[in-house]
Amino acid sequence: MPGKVSYGLPNGDFDRTKYQRAIVEAILRQASSTSTLTNPQRLAELIDTVGANVRTDLKASQMNTAIQLGRASSTVTGVSILGDADAPLLVDYTGTGGQSALAPAAGVGVYSGIKAYVAAKVGLT
Repeated sequence: MPGKVSYGLPNGDFDRTKYQRAIVEAILRQASSTSTLTNPQRLAELIDTVGANVRTDLKASQMNTAIQLGRASSTVTGVSILGDADAPLLVDYTGTGGQSALAPAAGVGVYSGIKAYVAAKVGLT
């Protein structure tokens, strides 16, 4: 199974991202609660905490796309991009420095198959 390569977790990177999603979901629940939205001090504290602890290399346009996808797929609870055993979307990849990672089965940096798969799963095609 791809992904059993790091982090000391049974399913490697898949478990790591599962835990990250759980944290983000908890933050979103707290951020959208009435007690947070109606309390300026609590809202400011939440923004400060998130800003101090969340890092991303996404560009603003990419974040906007992610938000739009989230709104369009509000009934989807999750999509795995692992793919099927006979048609995997991801494969193990070892970088030039020896780092283990997952890469698109179509080739490093080739995301068209994954994009099409996700779009179909969330009902955008």
